[in-house]
Amino acid sequence: MTTYIIKDNEQYKSKEVYFDGKPDEKTREALKGLRFKWHGVKKCWYGFATVEEINAACDGSQIENNADTSPAKGQTLGTPQEHVKFFWNGLKIDGGELIRTWYDLNKEGGVRICARDYTDLPRDLFNVRNDTDFYSDYFEKDRTIVTPDHVLYKYVFYVAMKQAAHTAKAQIKRYEKLLGDHSQKIAEERETIAKFEALTDPGQPTAEDLAQIDMQRQEEENARQAAEHAEELARRERLLNRRANGRLFIEEIAQLHPIAEGEPTVEIPFSEDPAFYSWTTSKDRTMITITTNPDGTTTKEEKVIEPKRNLVLSVTAADLVLYHFDMIDPAGEGYFKTDFVIRYNDPETGEESTYSGRYDLGDRDGGLYEHIRKFGEWYLTHDKYGHRKAEPDKTNNVVEFAAFLKQFIA
Repeated sequence: MTTYIIKDNEQYKSKEVYFDGKPDEKTREALKGLRFKWHGVKKCWYGFATVEEINAACDGSQIENNADTSPAKGQTLGTPQEHVKFFWNGLKIDGGELIRTWYDLNKEGGVRICARDYTDLPRDLFNVRNDTDFYSDYFEKDRTIVTPDHVLYKYVFYVAMKQAAHTAKAQIKRYEKLLGDHSQKIAEERETIAKFEALTDPGQPTAEDLAQIDMQRQEEENARQAAEHAEELARRERLLNRRANGRLFIEEIAQLHPIAEGEPTVEIPFSEDPAFYSWTTSKDRTMITITTNPDGTTTKEEKVIEPKRNLVLSVTAADLVLYHFDMIDPAGEGYFKTDFVIRYNDPETGEESTYSGRYDLGDRDGGLYEHIRKFGEWYLTHDKYGHRKAEPDKTNNVVEFAAFLKQFIA
């Protein structure tokens, strides 16, 4: 009669049954009825049941109850935890339902975990990616890559290899039924199985593993915040420099190309570019200061704060200034929306007229004149929504206005 030893595994609060030979089919089925599983590395049956239940399943042929709980070579030591458990076909979070997964080996230097269903992978443990876009009805499944430097890599790698071995066994059965010589492919599948069987089961992650992950993720978050803060300081420095240097450049160009009497003028009432902040339009404000005197009386003082003057340039100066800030790097900001208003006397009627527009500094339009000319040509064949017109708009005079403006550029 086959004999066996029952061992208590304190780490997982389970029982392990070691036989001195292969138990008969009746015993194996009885153990499976107790939800016991075969441990291919430790060569034992393991599960959760009482000694009496195990003895009944094994027909009472026990010879020893050994409380030796020393783990097998390579077995993880640590405090048991119930947050995450890995299996060859998925993982469980907090004892919930199995999250079915695929494991892909050798993906970008690690193991890729892909959810087989539209379920969530644990974001507190992994950097999960999912590019689902609800607005366009585009749905993706969670996926992550676990690299060798991750605390849980050894557990993920083991179950990934176990899944590969499971698939290899199914493939061998399929090849054996097919016609032709598939010995090479069968040999490759057997090699995959052999690689898995040579591994030592690391068990399940411990509480210490999860604590280490929390610490690493906190360190990563601290590093991210520090880098973000440094980038923000660098950005502010770039914008302050652009503001200071920009003011000097604008004033220099304005002096070199002053406004001539009777010629059009260009006002910049608003711009996101810091170079124009010194001329931002503001309203009159009155600052009131109330001071309490030693005798208890109060003194009220009113001071009128004058608004900042608007930036008004000649056409030549505006063309040079806008070209300059349009062509230089916008300091990583993409582009700066900039409004402009051109005041001029209509060449036909002599009446005062205005032309307003928006210039996106950083789009490389090439100066005020080029910006208006290009817009006029585009506007001939498109409406204000960007839709192409059936026929060119012959009433559009923006191109003519650009030609009129060009004569004032030195």
